Amino acid sequence: MAKVRGALFSLNASGQLGDALVYGRWKGEAYAREYVIPTNPRTPAQEAQREAVKQAVSFWQLPQLAEYVRSAFNRAASRVATAMSGANLATRSWLAFRKAEADSNVALSGIAVYAGSTVADMVALSGITVTGTIGLALTVTKNAGGTQITITGAANNDGEIVTNRSLVVPVALSGYNYIRVVAVTTDGATVIDLTGIVAVSDIVEAA
Repeated sequence: MAKVRGALFSLNASGQLGDALVYGRWKGEAYAREYVIPTNPRTPAQEAQREAVKQAVSFWQLPQLAEYVRSAFNRAASRVATAMSGANLATRSWLAFRKAEADSNVALSGIAVYAGSTVADMVALSGITVTGTIGLALTVTKNAGGTQITITGAANNDGEIVTNRSLVVPVALSGYNYIRVVAVTTDGATVIDLTGIVAVSDIVEAA
């Protein structure tokens, strides 16, 4: 897919040009691609991937999903080099997490916490790597002393939260305005967002 400027000698172009090209816009960028007749072999792998995407999208649409979690993924997505929305990033994170859980050769090695006074200066906190796994995070809570956060994720079945999993992470929140919690794979090649970039002021205190 090619990005274009002044497509067809115009400021904007969209739609199909015969059986040759398709013009459109995505995330504010104009593009042109070859026209192809889509195929739909409905292989088991294809159907499994479609179901995984469906589950990821339903997570994002759950009314139980706290608004600050959506905001956190939107903040994180704004730092990605390619044009991406918070929903895109949450979906990508969920799919990557599912793949890592299913792939014994690329298992999750632990949880890492990034923190900073601003979004731009976030760095990994030394000594805060927790072994364990969790689903795509729905909530993050903190204790009264601000010395730990609890990440609670969930499994999903047709839009209903059916299984909660929690992981307690020791972290001193004082001096930080933002945190980001990620899962790291054993091969070190994949870092999966669990929370997006969360404002510390948005984190509620656990009862």
